[in-house]
Amino acid sequence: MPIDQLLADLPSVLLAFVEDQLSNNEADDDAGLRAAFVAAGLTNAQADVALSQRDAYLLGL
Repeated sequence: MPIDQLLADLPSVLLAFVEDQLSNNEADDDAGLRAAFVAAGLTNAQADVALSQRDAYLLGL
């Protein structure tokens, strides 16, 4: 899956966290996941970009 440039610049550990959450976290709604991303160190813009790809990750595209 192509990664947006805002996310591609993240440290690999943080990017792996984001991708894991996008692929596997079905418990949190978007607001909860966004808060987790920001708490982990993403900017608001990066969190929004990540969330825009959530459906694709959950479907394994």
